[in-house]
Parts: sequence; structure tokens; C-alpha cells
Amino acid sequence: MKSNDLRKKYIEFFKARGHVEIPSAPLVPENDPTTLFTSSGMQPLIPYLLGQKHPLGKRLVNSQKSFRALDIDEVGDNQHTTFFEMLGNWSLGDYFKKEQLPWILEFLTQGLKLQKEKLFVSVFEGTKDVPRDEESVRIWKSLGVPEDHIFYYGVKNNWWSRSGEPEKMPTGEPGGPDSEVFYDFGPTAASGQAHECHPNCQCGRFMEIANSVFMQYQKQADGSLKELSQKNVDFGGGLERLVAATENTPDVFKTDLFIPIINVIERASGKKYGVNQETSASMRLIADHLKASIFLGADGVFPSNKYQGYVLRRLLRRATVKFKKLNPTGGLEIYIKRIIDTIFEIYKSVYFNSVNKESIQTIIWQEVVNFENTLTKGTERINKFISEALSELEELKKVIGFIQKNRFPNNISLLMTKSGVISTYLVKEQANYINTLIQIVSKYGVKGYYVNEELSNIKQFKLSLEDNHKLNKILDYFNTHKILLNSEWTFRFVSTFGIPLEVLEDAVSSKGLGLDTSKLDDLYKKHQELSRTAAKGMFAGGLADHNEQTTRLHTAHHLLLAALQKIVDPTIKQRGSNITTERLRMDFNFARKVTPEELSKVEKLVNKTIKEDLKVTRVEMPREEAEKVGAQMEFGHKYPDKVSVYFVGPRDNYFSAEFCGGPHVTHTAELGHFKILKEESAGSSIRRIYAVV
Repeated sequence: MKSNDLRKKYIEFFKARGHVEIPSAPLVPENDPTTLFTSSGMQPLIPYLLGQKHPLGKRLVNSQKSFRALDIDEVGDNQHTTFFEMLGNWSLGDYFKKEQLPWILEFLTQGLKLQKEKLFVSVFEGTKDVPRDEESVRIWKSLGVPEDHIFYYGVKNNWWSRSGEPEKMPTGEPGGPDSEVFYDFGPTAASGQAHECHPNCQCGRFMEIANSVFMQYQKQADGSLKELSQKNVDFGGGLERLVAATENTPDVFKTDLFIPIINVIERASGKKYGVNQETSASMRLIADHLKASIFLGADGVFPSNKYQGYVLRRLLRRATVKFKKLNPTGGLEIYIKRIIDTIFEIYKSVYFNSVNKESIQTIIWQEVVNFENTLTKGTERINKFISEALSELEELKKVIGFIQKNRFPNNISLLMTKSGVISTYLVKEQANYINTLIQIVSKYGVKGYYVNEELSNIKQFKLSLEDNHKLNKILDYFNTHKILLNSEWTFRFVSTFGIPLEVLEDAVSSKGLGLDTSKLDDLYKKHQELSRTAAKGMFAGGLADHNEQTTRLHTAHHLLLAALQKIVDPTIKQRGSNITTERLRMDFNFARKVTPEELSKVEKLVNKTIKEDLKVTRVEMPREEAEKVGAQMEFGHKYPDKVSVYFVGPRDNYFSAEFCGGPHVTHTAELGHFKILKEESAGSSIRRIYAVV
């Protein structure tokens, strides 16, 4: 089944059952500072799942464009993508399991004509706090699903929240048990040796295509789970995977959402998809990453070294490296343009109606050009590093040879640090040849040569006649293993200098050397953990739990935008935001630096508005009426016919009016004193302001 037909069929199926279609939210969430991207359909609906009334009622349906940065390293197999569409339907305290599960099975078997015997389901096995989901099992059995097609799993597989299992959920986060549906492609789709297969074994035979989450719990400050005042249904079904199931192919890249892009890459590279595993993985990565880049660019993200911009930059760099490997002779610009044209064609009836394709193309190509320059400089840096290191190694050999031929004093010590880097110090003698040894060995260690565990465990030894053989062991090790960079230096080149690992490997191997990557996974995990820890601090106290300080900053954010338009330029529009309990951050379109004088005037105007103690009110109104009164709307966001607008001041003479889901303070005087911390560039023609109250 074609993707456009399936998307339409799903929306119409649930509209016929009383659901109202809502537009897809942007990939960069405006009112949720707990995450960088919209990664699920429920994310924009958090306030309504927690009990706030939705303007369009209790039954909703849509196809939500989504992006999951955590899946970047998984892209290359036949199922994982970073960008995807999530078909979703929601009950906000209305229907529950007995309606949801039969509807989903009906849609899959009658709407999509999937064979019931190819469907397997999973349910929650329960914990000490949440009971085993026997109700869902009874419903599935009553619908004709055989017992041997029903599997129980724990919190890692059948509990859903944005943060994962219950112990990882922050205070205020909603979540609940779920029931998933898997499509069975048969034993021939499984990879590896024969084994006992089950839906969650990840062998490739089964693909999850539908997930009904029973969103009925909220994490409490004491770590417990409390039942929400309303029981919700949050369904998600990946469009790409559903299309693949209807075509009985476990490869989502063979569907009409990807195969036109793959065809362009085939023509560009002269290679065929599906013949060689490495080639196919590269084509999948290029197709996914460029598609995701276009959607991020269309939602106002620009390549940069921070936040969403960093992820976009990483996508484009990875795609560029893979393309250059497939086609080293060039032609990158013309084929990027063709891929962009193809992606716009695939989604022309759904997205990009108001998006300037040429602008997106310029952003992407400029980043590719910049990266090519980075690669050139990086290659020069690597080659210089290798040349210097090899020269020093040769000099070290000469010095050690000299020492071994001459009597060596017993009062020189050489230490190995815990990291494996060689360091030396002189106790008494200051002979020239010893100084030379110290300098070279020290620098030699700084260059990052790998020292194996046996050598690094030698805490201290004297360079005496009896211990000269230990110097030989060091040299023998390097001569045997031909390793230049240890894991720490390899990681530094990749993370700090922006050199992709495969580019680094090629440069080093061309000199007959290699990399030590034995600790690379651990270093990546440590780096990711630090990033997550930083993110927790950066995004602490998100709007999902209506934190008082975050709510105040959210209202101040509205005042800041209005003040910028009144003082600096009326055409300024928001291009991104992030609000924590410590500060607010706003990105906005503007071609030059905002002057200190302008910032001072903006700050004074916001504080003047705060002192006036204006009332903040939420009004539900038709979208056209909101547009007529001049309410600000988010860039690239499609809004439903009925919207929520927050006014600061009276409606007929407001200071600020914005399309927004809240929450906000009730009067501006609650904000206290507003202060701008700094203003800086956030990309081409994008400025960024940090502020506090």
C-alpha cells in the first residue's frame, strides 16, 4: 500500500469513530523544554493527558512527524530511521482498552488487509506497583488472537513514557503499560543462526507496527506512581513500518517513502541497493539523514555546534562521508539537489507547502561545503600528527640504543600513568642524553601512542643495565602492533576535531598504522552519560509538571518576543526556545547583532510591563480570528481550526498575544524582575538571547 493512501485511511478510520484530526506539531517543541525534538505524537499533548481540556475535544487523531536522535547510530539496518511519521490516536479520559484494542485490530486486518495469523501481541507482565495486564489479554483472546501469539514482557519492553521505564521517569511525567502489535515476516527474515524466536528478540523476523499505551500513571516526587484523574489512550504506529508490513517486506527502505531516494543514490554512485551489505547500509544512512535534515531545516533548525543545530550538523556530515565513499569522484552538489527534489516530491501533498525549497537546499549545501573544508584541515592535522609522531619514535629508538650501549645511572625513574601515557622525571642526574630521553618519551606519550595493559601496569622501574629490556618491550610492542592512536586520542579527534572515525581510520591505515578502539565504546558511553546529565540540568523542571519557576519564565518568554518586535524589528519571529528552571533561551530571526542599547530598551520595556501587573488570559478561538487579531504563531507550525491563545493585557489593547498551550502566570507582577544575560549568534541570520526573572 502506498504511504499517502495508508496515512489517509488511518485518519479517516478514526475520524469515523468520533476523532478530530489535529495538525502535526513542529519537530522542535515550543512548550516542552524537557527534550530537543518531538519524538512521539503524545509529546505535544502532555498538558491534555494530565487533565487540561483540549480545544478540539477528547478524541484526537493525526500523523506526527517525529525525530529520535538516539537512533542515529542504529541507522544502516533495514528498520531504523531518525525521522519518521507516527500515526496516533488519543483518548483524553474518554474510551479505554475495550474500545482501543478492537479498533486497532480492525484497522490492521480489515483496513490494511494484514493476515491475522501474522500478528503477534505483547502485554505488560506487571510489577509490585502496577498489576499484570490481564484485561488486555482477555480482550485479545476474545478477538481471536491465539494464546501462543500473546507474550508478556516487563517494563523495558511494555511500559511507555518519554523517559523509559518508571524508575527513569522524572517527577510529573505521565506513563503507563502498553500493548504492542508485531508483524511476522517469517523465519527467512531472521538473521543469524537458528534460535527460539519471539517478538522482542530483534533478529529481524518480527517488526513492531502498533503500540497502544494506557497512559494512566504519573510519577510522584517520592518515586511512586499515582493514577491520573483520567485514563488515557495514546496510540502510536510508525507509518514507514506499517507500509512495509502491507508490502510484506522487512526493509522500510524499499517502500515508496524511501525507494525514490535510494534510486537517486544508485544513479549517483553507480552501485545497486541490496547487493552489498555495506553499500546498502550507506545508502540507507544517506537517505534517512538527508530526509531528516530537510525536515529539521523546514522547522527552522540551522547547523551549529549546540542543541538541535549540532544534531543537524552531525546528520549532514555523516551523510557526506558515506556519499564520498560511494562516489569518490564527486558530483555531490547535483545529487544532493536531486535528493532534495525527490523528498519534496514524496511529501508534497502533506508537508512543505510554505517551505522554500531553495533556501533549504542552500542551508544544506553550505554545511556540506563547510564540512569538506573541515575534512581538508582535519586531514592535514592528522598527517602532521602522524609525521611528527613517527619522527619522534625513530629518535627515541636512537636514544634508547645509545643508552643501552653505555653505562646508565641507577637513579633515573620512568613512570607509567594510569591512562597509559608515558611520563618521566629526573631524580638527580641531568645528563644531556637523559634530558633527551625525558623530552622525547614525554612528548611521545602526549602523541597518544597506545600502551598495553601489561606495560601500563609497570608502575615504576629504573633505567638501569638490568632493566634495559623493558625499553625494548615498549619498542617491540609498537613495532609489532603498528598502533598510533590510543582510544583517548582517537575519541578526541572524532569528538573535538570533528573528524569521522572512518576518515581517521583511512588516514592512519594509509601510513601502515592503526587505531586502538578497544575503549572507544566506553568513552562514547561516558560522553553520552555526561550529555544526558547536562541535559537533565539544562532541561530540569520542564513545563510538563507546571513548575512554578518554569511557568514564570515561559510567560517572560512571551513578553521578550513582544518587546523585541516593538523595540528592534516588527518582523522578528521566534525560531526556537528552551526554558529551564534557571533561565529562558529564545532564538529569533535577525540578520545582525542586537546592540547593547537595544537590549537595554527591551529589558526596560519588559520590566515596565511586569510592573503594570497586566492580566494573562487564555482564550480558545477560531484560528482565522486569532490570525486577524495578530496573535503570534510558531514558525512552520500547522494549527487546527480552533486554537488556544494567551493574551497579556486586554484583548483589544494587548501587549502580547501568542498561539500557545500554556501554562502561564495569571498576572505579570508575579514575574518579579526581568534581566537579559547575553545575546549571541545561533546560526546564519539567527540570534539567541538568554534571560532570567
